[in-house]
Amino acid sequence: MGDGPFGRALLDLNINGANLLLPTVTWLRNDEFMARFPTAVVIVCALAVAGVVWTLSAFSPVGSALPEPSILDIDLLRSGLSAEAAIGSGVALLLVLRTRRDRHFSVDTAIADRFHQAERLAARSPAARQRFTDLVCAYLRRSDADPGEQQAAGRRLIEHLRPESAGFWPGLSLDLTGATLVGFSLRGAVVEHAQFERAHFQGTAVFDQCAFTEWAGFTDAVFAGDATFDHTRFGGPARFDNARFAGDAGFDKARFGGDVSFAGTRFTGNAWFDSAEFAAGLTFRGGSVLGEAWFGGARFHGAADLSCCHTALLGGATARCAHGVSRYWPPGWQEIKRGAWQVLEPAPETPAPAPPPISDRLQR
Repeated sequence: MGDGPFGRALLDLNINGANLLLPTVTWLRNDEFMARFPTAVVIVCALAVAGVVWTLSAFSPVGSALPEPSILDIDLLRSGLSAEAAIGSGVALLLVLRTRRDRHFSVDTAIADRFHQAERLAARSPAARQRFTDLVCAYLRRSDADPGEQQAAGRRLIEHLRPESAGFWPGLSLDLTGATLVGFSLRGAVVEHAQFERAHFQGTAVFDQCAFTEWAGFTDAVFAGDATFDHTRFGGPARFDNARFAGDAGFDKARFGGDVSFAGTRFTGNAWFDSAEFAAGLTFRGGSVLGEAWFGGARFHGAADLSCCHTALLGGATARCAHGVSRYWPPGWQEIKRGAWQVLEPAPETPAPAPPPISDRLQR
């Protein structure tokens, strides 16, 4: 902008135009206003036309005299035309936003209709239930979808995964690879296979009392908040390799039927495995727990490698005696055989060697 009157006039108009358009953008969120949109456009256009007519009539020559226009007249003319241009820009903005809103509404409606049709078909035909599940999972993996609508679709799907629900569908598998899941809860659900590789969980992630009948994958998953797997049953292998737990993680009384791997997993907070049962192998190799890891009352049937869990508390944990099975416990813990089980207890501290007598040190 210049420093002259014309530059100042345009600057003032732009500021006023922005203030004028701000509530208009807000009103576009109101369905009542959008219903009256054509009337609003007609009124704005009428005002713009009236402004042009007034400007031309105010500065048109009268009679045969052609007076020399003053600087003030020129500034007023420019200001009037700039105001009309601002109004025209506002109308264009309204048209663009209305078009985008209608397009977004039509897309959302089409998606909702497709979900409802697929769900109705799946209710009648068990063969279509996995296809409906795949459709919802694909929508949850989309990065450009509305988060609120994604949560609603996810809740609708999970209702079909809970045995206590009237619409329970057994034998379904989930593929949420790379999905961003906000406030995700699979509490009480039964899933055959579950893939959460590279998934990002925002807020608290709840898997309490969930059953993964085959396998579950959480490799490279990120848990931005707390995560709870209390009383969860893993029927087959479970992999949490290189996962990141930013908050606390709870696996109290969880049951792992196959090998479970936390290799390279990082727990920023605490980790609870109290009374958890590991029917096969368990490894934390290359992982870390910055808080404390509780394994009180846990039962180990197969191989175990907790050598990296330096803050682990294993009081009351037991390991079944098995020939040829290797187990590596954190420093300071030992196995005490009691029948068919080995009980984990703190190892006695090895006393430091006594220093030599003062006389011997003086002689040296």
